[in-house]
Amino acid sequence: MRIAILLLLNLLAQYVSANELLWQKLNSDVTGIQRGFDGVMGIAIRDLTDGHEILINADEVFPTASSIKISVLAELYRQSQTGQGARLSDRSVML
Repeated sequence: MRIAILLLLNLLAQYVSANELLWQKLNSDVTGIQRGFDGVMGIAIRDLTDGHEILINADEVFPTASSIKISVLAELYRQSQTGQGARLSDRSVML
């Protein structure tokens, strides 16, 4: 029993170490992209399973421009798929 627990702890430590290395690699890649960007970029990545985050310029204020349309369209598509609310064939005017 003691050996099984030690093996399990060893596997868990390897997983945590590998997971941490993947997050470090992702952070490095994202930071490299952000540095090569000609402008100011805000990045927020969160793993909903374990809470890991990568936040770059998280406190900056950015104009949303037309990016709000993405979430509106995603909700419209969700509603059309579930049969609740709007349908894709409905017409509406956005002001």
